[in-house]
Amino acid sequence: GAGGYVGASAASAFPGLVQGNATALTAAIAGALQSNGVPASFATQFASSAITYLGTRAPTNADIATRVSYISSATTPLTTSQVPDIGPLTASYNQTYEVGYKGIVNNKFRFDISVWGQERGDVATTAALATPNVWFGNPTQLGGYIGGRLGESLGPNLAALGLSAAQINALVTGIAGALTTSLAPAPLGVVTFNDPNTSATNIYATYQKVDKKLWVKGVDLALDVVATERLTFDAAISYQNQNVWKNIIIGGIPFMSNSPQSRGSLGARYRNEGNGVGFELRTRYNEAYPVSSGVYATNTAFALAAGQPGQVTPANGTTGFGKCPAAAGTFCYGDVAEAFTFDAQFTKRFDIGAQKVMWSVNATNLFDNRVRTFPGAPEIGRMIMSRLQYSF
Repeated sequence: GAGGYVGASAASAFPGLVQGNATALTAAIAGALQSNGVPASFATQFASSAITYLGTRAPTNADIATRVSYISSATTPLTTSQVPDIGPLTASYNQTYEVGYKGIVNNKFRFDISVWGQERGDVATTAALATPNVWFGNPTQLGGYIGGRLGESLGPNLAALGLSAAQINALVTGIAGALTTSLAPAPLGVVTFNDPNTSATNIYATYQKVDKKLWVKGVDLALDVVATERLTFDAAISYQNQNVWKNIIIGGIPFMSNSPQSRGSLGARYRNEGNGVGFELRTRYNEAYPVSSGVYATNTAFALAAGQPGQVTPANGTTGFGKCPAAAGTFCYGDVAEAFTFDAQFTKRFDIGAQKVMWSVNATNLFDNRVRTFPGAPEIGRMIMSRLQYSF
């Protein structure tokens, strides 16, 4: 609207879309006409005239329907209630309650147990799309409208060249289908913020606070066993009672803590102060868990983008949370997998006069158990790092 805001209407955006793509559309129509026997000079003239005619029409909302959808799920329509005003971010408060006990038994066993609960008031989305786009609501209806207008413009010209009504109809139908395929995926506008700092053509993502609170509870246990003056064993385990809140839906996906309910570690440490040798072995475990972080959400079917292998227009209802395994035309991230990993470290101290030199080699995921720690991220395998430290 000449730099200003206008109503979210595919019909009102249609003329501008045609005019903005006039060169490419004219060439496409001219090529189709020539391939059907229309002389080049006439084909270019007729195509230019047809695009000028198409770009100056004023379709109504009844002629071309409108759909409002986020660009990340362009085939899923939004209702008015799903596009509410978004207020500014405000302060939030968490309240944590914890009771624990630490103790030492016979100077050999050290333990720490804590039970905790937390009231979370900072329930919010990750940086998620906040400005949906305007789309053509029905490609079939769009094709019918384009075909009708092309028939009005091209029909008389083609008839003057001696083409029959059947030939004209077939030619116009084919051209209209090609133009519809080209134009239908175009985002026609943005439903955006009424704010002087907002660009009318930009798509914005933002954090959004949810007016809800939640409770999460858990227990943490830790134990050290001093076997000898050189050898120590340790174990730790953490548990939280919930990591998915299905009563809090954000963008069609339940709110998640993006962490496992259970995780723990078991380790052994050896250190000889006499010869400066030390080593540590440790195994870490985490339970499988779901994730929801913007477009990186597990157990959620997303439409494949145009140009990607397998991309088709998914049927209504095949996208969204809980739609794994993915249907045709969609893809789905699986949960972060359950994982056991082993780490090892070796250190050696060298005394050079009053100075000390420490050399260490550290290997994480020693047995190369390749796992993804986040949806969409690459698998992480073994990593070995060496360090030389000089103290003076």
